[in-house]
Amino acid sequence: MYNYPYWSWSTLFLYLLLSIAGMYYIGNNIKYGSAFCNKRGKITIDAVSLIIVWAFFATFRFANGSIGGSDTLGYIWFFEHSFDKNLAFYDHSAEDLVFLWTNQLIRFFTKDYHLFFFIIYSFMAYAFIKYCQRFCKPYYPIIPLLLVFFLYLRAFMSIRSNYSFCFVLLGLVSLANNKYKRAYLLAILACLTHKGCILYAMSIPFCHFFRQRNLPNFVVAITFLCLMFITELLRDYIVLFTASLELGGVYSSYAENANLEGNAMFYTPSYGQYFLGISILLFSKEIHKEFEYHKNDSNGLKILWLTCIFDLLALPLSLLLGNWRAYEFLYMPRVCMWCLLLFIFVKRKRYNKRIVLVGAFMFYLIWIVYRLNKTYEDSGLMPYVLDII
Repeated sequence: MYNYPYWSWSTLFLYLLLSIAGMYYIGNNIKYGSAFCNKRGKITIDAVSLIIVWAFFATFRFANGSIGGSDTLGYIWFFEHSFDKNLAFYDHSAEDLVFLWTNQLIRFFTKDYHLFFFIIYSFMAYAFIKYCQRFCKPYYPIIPLLLVFFLYLRAFMSIRSNYSFCFVLLGLVSLANNKYKRAYLLAILACLTHKGCILYAMSIPFCHFFRQRNLPNFVVAITFLCLMFITELLRDYIVLFTASLELGGVYSSYAENANLEGNAMFYTPSYGQYFLGISILLFSKEIHKEFEYHKNDSNGLKILWLTCIFDLLALPLSLLLGNWRAYEFLYMPRVCMWCLLLFIFVKRKRYNKRIVLVGAFMFYLIWIVYRLNKTYEDSGLMPYVLDII
């Protein structure tokens, strides 16, 4: 019956409803911390409920290769055959050891891929909520958190990449909590889960190095412009070098075909990264005032800022190499930074706070609809069909 993707208004309504629920309940988790002891750093009943609901819809979706996520059948096959000999010959994901071991560990106890999905998607939701809880303040506007479910939805088509950057997110949380060994261990786990995450796992040592050092805005701007110029100038050499590394699977073809995609630097989803980069430079004075105001947690806020800086600096290389999913790897830090920037914006007395917040809410809803409209066919995200039998 459902042999091809088509635009589904009921599916759109479901996704928007889950996005709004995510914004509301993650906001509650940030604000109240714990329903039991009322301390921050704890996952609330609201958060647990949200994890279960999100994981339920992710686990029991119908998938046939066209809908339910374009790569879903491949992940189901991989799970069911995770103990097969010569698995790497059929699926390059077997070379990513942590992902393979995760599949094998769960497969040892069950043949039902639904349990595998439920565990993986619950972990992703937990990592997203935990990151927001650590890097968003209770008084920040929570409207940008609408985008958290959109990132979660992207995992319907690509489990492995989302799974890998969850380790990076938790590593950044550990770094903000001064748990350095755990942070670097999580960075290693991310690299062993998805090769494409290696570059973005470097955000942890980058933040660790610069958190106690000054990184002026002009240095960031000049470095970014130089990186854009160098990557464009050395485009062919970088692509050939990367292809020669024998990354396996689609990665070599991504690198080889990157310079055939036109001007990769203006890939549409990257516009938000460019805009955020400009915004954090323009509002740098206000952002640093937040550092001073929260001296007891300036470490955490600076790590958030540095992560967004790293994301901007990594963008030219990622786009050059055709890593089109790169905008997802540090998506969560950008969402939390938008919460901070929106707080700074509405704090200015010359703006009507209510109008700004309503406008922001409508903008993010429209942005979700726009991105779904652009990607639902390739990603197989529509229609959503519940399959619990």
